[in-house]
Amino acid sequence: GRPRHRGRLPRHRRAQQAEQQHSLELQGGEIVWQRHADDWQLYSQGLQLHSDNQPWRSWQLQLNKQAEQYAGQMDPLLLSELTPLAGMLLPVESAASEALRTLTPQGRLSEFRFSRDEAQDSWQFSGQMEQLQWQRWRMIPGLHDVDASFHLSPQGVALTVQQLKPQTWDLQPYFEKPWPVEAFSADLNWQKLSDGWALTAEQVQLKTDVVTTATQFRLSQEGKQPLFLALDSGVDLKDASQAHYYFPHGAMGEPVIKYLTSALQGGHAENARILWHGAFRDFPFKEKNGIFQAWVPLRDATFQFGAGWLPLREMSLDLLFENDRLD
Repeated sequence: GRPRHRGRLPRHRRAQQAEQQHSLELQGGEIVWQRHADDWQLYSQGLQLHSDNQPWRSWQLQLNKQAEQYAGQMDPLLLSELTPLAGMLLPVESAASEALRTLTPQGRLSEFRFSRDEAQDSWQFSGQMEQLQWQRWRMIPGLHDVDASFHLSPQGVALTVQQLKPQTWDLQPYFEKPWPVEAFSADLNWQKLSDGWALTAEQVQLKTDVVTTATQFRLSQEGKQPLFLALDSGVDLKDASQAHYYFPHGAMGEPVIKYLTSALQGGHAENARILWHGAFRDFPFKEKNGIFQAWVPLRDATFQFGAGWLPLREMSLDLLFENDRLD
């Protein structure tokens, strides 16, 4: 028969990070290792885990080896159970640790898979995250009812995200007021470069009560170079009188924003275009080392050119924003 080895895990084995007072306890269970020729299987039975004195739900794991192929899987987990463990593995003062403490992510991790091919010297992790929610951190708005899938490999990280229910995004002070987002989805890829990293998106779709956008971008940082963004976005605008809620403060000149807030009083636009190519720190690109452009073909527009002027109605206007100017 096949050799089988059982190891009973002792109670009260504790790992703790004193600075954050998180703990993970293993209070019992078994690990079984079963061998067949050069292959083997490792699996758990009756694991009893507690994090921060809270018991985990029934949870098991399994790892198989066949020839030069490894494959593993585990039962679903709650992110609230994993957060204390992740906190113990991160330096207390790191940005990642700060993000974890502030975001306090919740949701369910399921369909977690691991595989490794020794002959190809490759590996991959994949899984699903369901009913995600988190608090705001820096420029990332707090969201809820989000599903995601991920794939990790030596080539990078692929992430697909979809918002399941309409909700409000608070992006102040970067935008004038929170957005009522009806739908959002994104396909993201993160890659480690030889001297930096790059985050690319082939398709990011956003829909609010006023705007619908489809965006592609590449955000990168290499060596000591500044953060660089290349972006192309198509926009449909239902109501030009509300466009100022979507003007990015910092990427558009404040005098331009102030002028357009009072000047744009109605109209709509289809197939408007937004382009950005350059480092954030170089805006408004006085040295011609980048460009920000927004072309907006307004139709049925109501536009007031200045204080004391009567608004002009039913106009067709092609507005071009370039860097911090309006042409």
